[in-house]
Amino acid sequence: MFEVPGTKDLPVDNVGCVSNSSFSWVRKFLITPKQQQTYQSLPTNAANTASNDAFLLPVRPFSDSCEENCRRLLGIYKYEENLNGRKKVSMFKVVWRFTRTRLLIASLFQCLAVLLAFMGLLVFSNLTIESMQTVVTRSCANCSAISNCSNVPAMILGIQFSMNRYVCNSTAKVDASDGRGDRLSLSMGVFLCFFMAFMFNSVKNWLNLRTAIRLRTAILSSVYKRAMKSSVINQVSAHQIITMANEESESVFQIVQSGVQMIGIVFGIILSFVSGLILLSLSGILPLVSSLPLLLLLLVTGTISKTYYRKFLSYGALKLSTLEDICVNFKNVKTLQLETILSKRFIDYLNRQYQALQWSNIYSTKFSGGVTSAILVGGLYLIWCDVNIKTESTEVLTLLLIYAYLVQRITLDFCLCIHHILQGRASLEKLKQSYQLSTPDSVRLKPNRENLAIQMNSLEAEWPSMDGAKSNGFRLSLDSFEIVQGQFIGVTGNSGAGKTTLLHTILRNTEVKKGKVLQRGKIAFFPSKLVLMNSSLKENVLFGESMDAKR
Repeated sequence: MFEVPGTKDLPVDNVGCVSNSSFSWVRKFLITPKQQQTYQSLPTNAANTASNDAFLLPVRPFSDSCEENCRRLLGIYKYEENLNGRKKVSMFKVVWRFTRTRLLIASLFQCLAVLLAFMGLLVFSNLTIESMQTVVTRSCANCSAISNCSNVPAMILGIQFSMNRYVCNSTAKVDASDGRGDRLSLSMGVFLCFFMAFMFNSVKNWLNLRTAIRLRTAILSSVYKRAMKSSVINQVSAHQIITMANEESESVFQIVQSGVQMIGIVFGIILSFVSGLILLSLSGILPLVSSLPLLLLLLVTGTISKTYYRKFLSYGALKLSTLEDICVNFKNVKTLQLETILSKRFIDYLNRQYQALQWSNIYSTKFSGGVTSAILVGGLYLIWCDVNIKTESTEVLTLLLIYAYLVQRITLDFCLCIHHILQGRASLEKLKQSYQLSTPDSVRLKPNRENLAIQMNSLEAEWPSMDGAKSNGFRLSLDSFEIVQGQFIGVTGNSGAGKTTLLHTILRNTEVKKGKVLQRGKIAFFPSKLVLMNSSLKENVLFGESMDAKR
């Protein structure tokens, strides 16, 4: 029977950590109860021998994504550094080369979503209005008062729009059901276009999220690798560099999202100009063009106020969260005879918060969206239910509202993208400094015995001083320190005995004054503060695996 050879080594990446895919791979081969029974049935003298093969893990058949992403990003950075020089390396170019394939695919979905939105506006909505105008024209074809009818389009009357302002005095009845089936079909086309645009936007967001996860994984792992290999002799230490990379890499998703949206925004601006020119040819659109800036101002103001409204709520909630602390300390306040003053000030503060929330609610999208919805519903009622309405402007009101909404979305997305791109540029420049750390100890010697993982003999090390200042006097001295491969070592001692200094000496974060740190293989460093995914606790525990209730 063919047996796959096993290994007892934990699958640690070259970057020095167990990433998500490695962890998921290990979880597939957890020790089962049957393996535990097999191990317990072994002879006592065989417990520490090679016969405990029940704990062997199959050799990993694939390369880890964390390791591959780290290698790719560092390779791209080194290529840009050799091409443009150390000082002229652009992190935007590095990020673009790393993510360009996925970004181009996501941009394609973004452009398709914008195209479908404008297609629903121009094609189906225009055909709906033409169908409505056809019904009115057909009903007025045999009308004796056609010269005084304001329902007939200007091209039929042969005069310019708004030159005839008389009210139609015809008593002919109009069949409101005429052409209603066609208009319903065309409205379904509008709905389908916007629904597909929403679906393409969802796919785009999913691709951007996957791209951002890959990019952030590559940034964290590559910075970790450079920090662990560097000899830190300046103002910061390795864990500070990793903490900075963890904080600055949080803007990665906004960088990816904004880069894709900018392509869709440029495409949307072109379509908005084309759509505006097409809409100007419709009868009845000219009087409503003057109201377009007003509609845009209403929508933009509502969206901006919504953002500040949410920020105001969060700020107010943060302030009001101190109520519990105030109540706890209120007993101490009473002893100082200040409870009346404090209570009055607190009530006044709550009243100011409540009044501010009321005014903010007026300018929120709940109000502006209600006004827009009322206009839209009223226009639809006039178009669909009252075909005898005596104005041409209401027939294009819906088109103008949809057009204003699309232009408003493009304008706001453009402003947000500029903000996120500038913020991301500053974060990438900070991360760039992590890739330029010096590594003077690039050639590492190995221990003299094959079974040794770490060896230090006659070693003296101390923490680096800033700007060449004098040492603080503390120095770690070791006569002999060896770690055998597969051996568990526990370092104990009093506070200040040098346990942390020993760890950072192995990681080469200290200055070695005498001796050498010899290392064979890889070192995995697990700090007390872990880097978690920006997700729920359940997702961090599962690491992409399906939920198993038994485990």
